[in-house]
Amino acid sequence: MILVGMAVFARAVGIIVQFQSSINSIIDSLSRLETKIEKRFEESSTKISKLENESQECTNSTLRTVKSLLIILTITVIIKIAYNIYNFLYTI
Repeated sequence: MILVGMAVFARAVGIIVQFQSSINSIIDSLSRLETKIEKRFEESSTKISKLENESQECTNSTLRTVKSLLIILTITVIIKIAYNIYNFLYTI
């Protein structure tokens, strides 16, 4: 009877050890997964920052281009007005 009790106890201890080993394995897997997720998050944050910077550079470049075109258009209009005034004064 005592031997049966000891065998049952030993088997229970073996099951507990296996269960603990499985839990440790799951914890290790979750830890590795957490590390991968953190790494991906950092990579994504870096890519987002880079895209935001590139977007800002494109916006700045576009604004400079529009400003240059407006200056050219203004100069063209001033020249056209001056030419029309010259023609008007010449015909008088």
